[in-house]
Amino acid sequence: MYYSLKITSRYLCSAALALLLAAGTVITSCEQVVTNITLPHEERIVIEGLLEAGKPIDNIFITRTQPPLEETTPEKAYLQDAEVRIKVDNQIYTPEVRFDTLRQSYYGAPVVGNGTPPPAKFLPIYSVPGLRVQAGKTYQITVRWQGKTAQATATIPTVESSFLGEYKTKVTIDTVSFQFGGTRGPNGEFIPLTANTPRILINLEAPIRLRPGLAHDLIMYARDTVTNRTTGRIDTFVTAIGRSSGGNNAQSSIIVPQGVSERTATMRVAVERRLEFNTNFIGGQIVVTYRGSLEEIREQFRRAKWYYALVITETSYFDWLNSSSSARFGAGTTPFSAGGTNPVWNVSGDGIGIFAGTSGIERPIQIQW
Repeated sequence: MYYSLKITSRYLCSAALALLLAAGTVITSCEQVVTNITLPHEERIVIEGLLEAGKPIDNIFITRTQPPLEETTPEKAYLQDAEVRIKVDNQIYTPEVRFDTLRQSYYGAPVVGNGTPPPAKFLPIYSVPGLRVQAGKTYQITVRWQGKTAQATATIPTVESSFLGEYKTKVTIDTVSFQFGGTRGPNGEFIPLTANTPRILINLEAPIRLRPGLAHDLIMYARDTVTNRTTGRIDTFVTAIGRSSGGNNAQSSIIVPQGVSERTATMRVAVERRLEFNTNFIGGQIVVTYRGSLEEIREQFRRAKWYYALVITETSYFDWLNSSSSARFGAGTTPFSAGGTNPVWNVSGDGIGIFAGTSGIERPIQIQW
């Protein structure tokens, strides 16, 4: 499992941009042109990194905030001559910087009208070659640049002791209603068009040890293998995947705040596969034709190897992720919408951003068909 953190410091400029747009609307209505507008801007170092146990340190973004009235570019965000250090077990490492290509749409630029992707940009990514993240260890990052200093600490959670007891699985074969469109009735009313689609549903539940300051996510998936006809190589691919979800006492990603005692909860996850179907208009009626059969799906599922996994992440990562989205969009999408809250970060000093740890572990499961 691999997780990448994709947040940009441009989010931090949205409130100021909204203010500018609102001011521009008022000015336009008065038929006045105002130039040389400036908005307050505090330059900060931005650190963004999610360290995953067992993976190399190769995805840390270090940039800076940019003035809201200037065009945001990765080139301007790059901290030339920044001094970056990562400390673990009293050992200090100096990360290397590389520039990976990144589509401009990552920064919010729309795709060209004819579908052509925008030009590629380059983003500075810091890595420590040969150093892999270890669960249970604490990593401290320090960035110094032009008299500014930013620091953050990530503690990689341990996950091995989080599975408690035995899991339970249940296979159900049933049908579910699926809406694929609609039509108008004689009085103009909307009439939904539905089909009762056969499916196979696999449920799993497992008792999980929940710890404070961590978010817990249960996943179930199946891996299948095929032989490449040309090379003869055995390829592995995921045929189905499901994540813990809410409803009916099922637990979604459970976030336990700091200062709360440990507890145990039964987390549930489900994987379903429905029959695909085609719809045709024949003789004035919609005719639904199904492709394949449930037996084919069940045979594919029987052949696959099934696993369930638990991913545990420091809650500071989700605090940053959710609050950054709120800061960007606020309560709406117009200049007159209520503003959002400031992002919540764990970077201290002259910086903002997030530096957090995550761990995952998988176990094979046997499903009774």
